Amino acid sequence: MRYWKGRARAIPVDPQKENVIGDLLIEYLEANLRALKAQAEVFTDKAWLTEQGASEAAILHGVMTDKAVRLIEAFSAHDSDTAPTD
Repeated sequence: MRYWKGRARAIPVDPQKENVIGDLLIEYLEANLRALKAQAEVFTDKAWLTEQGASEAAILHGVMTDKAVRLIEAFSAHDSDTAPTD
């Protein structure tokens, strides 16, 4: 991820478009998170879940677990980057 961050800094962006792009990214992220939340709520429906095959349920479980762990790691990394030092 640091590679992409460094690379993004190297790409010149029109200052007038920078705010527009930032706003669009925030709107996209918000919509994406709302969709993911709605999906996660469907996944908690036992009736729906029992209709899924074992393979599909296993894949769903694995992907959701992987993404949750990655989010926790990202938050932990951010917290350690911003933690005050004595």
